[in-house]
Amino acid sequence: FLYFIESMDQWVYMAAVSIQVGLQPVATRWWGVEDQKGSSLVVENLLKFVLCYLQLPSEVWAEFDVAESARLGAIPAFVYALSGLLKLRGYANCDGLTFNTINQTKILFSAICAYFLLGKLQTTTQLVALMMATLAAVLISLPTSRRARDSQSKLIAGILPTVTAAALSGTAACLAQFALQNKSRNSLLFSLELSLWGLLFALPTTSFTRIRGWSVMSFVPPLMQAIGGICVGLVIKTSGGVAYGFCTILGILIAALADSLTNSSLPPLLHVISIPLVVSSIILYNQK
Repeated sequence: FLYFIESMDQWVYMAAVSIQVGLQPVATRWWGVEDQKGSSLVVENLLKFVLCYLQLPSEVWAEFDVAESARLGAIPAFVYALSGLLKLRGYANCDGLTFNTINQTKILFSAICAYFLLGKLQTTTQLVALMMATLAAVLISLPTSRRARDSQSKLIAGILPTVTAAALSGTAACLAQFALQNKSRNSLLFSLELSLWGLLFALPTTSFTRIRGWSVMSFVPPLMQAIGGICVGLVIKTSGGVAYGFCTILGILIAALADSLTNSSLPPLLHVISIPLVVSSIILYNQK
């Protein structure tokens, strides 16, 4: 109990990430503008910059150095930006449960990257947990539709972009962990730097002359992404990149509930089987 109280900030950050990833696919399908993916990414980075700037203490700016920012932040920002574009495609073509379960393969890529970049070894139990999370993603990727054409279309339009986005996201999380933990970078400052560098990569993907279809509610998905991105930085700072991947697994449960409520139907059997797999992987991975 005392550990829980002392670690309250970590639990709050992890809960915020879980809620955001669980509800993000629904929010994007409801309010996102289908042909404005690049614009959504630009708005997301702008909102993230403003939120970070408003919370950043003035003395932290003494840590800012353009050269060091480019060295530590440019590459993960580019990877995150590319992952963000692929995620938007996955949101549009997958239900929330499918997207979030497949997206957990980022844990595997984060662990691999952590080994090569940070020299962080995984225990046997942790390796089993990683395999369980990967198996869950494979199960949920199997066709459930009776029409093979529908399954193939979903695979190409939704599942493949989601898997690629997960690989990029896991790699970027490890790069961010290197900057936040090994280089003792301030989390909010680093999130602000990521948003600035992300803007440079996102701007070429959009055209400001194409703003048709945007409404007030269209800003909800990028705002959720911006807040989630800041919380992700705080999770990585306090708990590490692999822990961030596992905390987002909890979003699967939220996504399953949201999909059931919005579709008025139960998820397919393979999807139901995948849920205890990923929940068990969390328990196994965090065993001392």
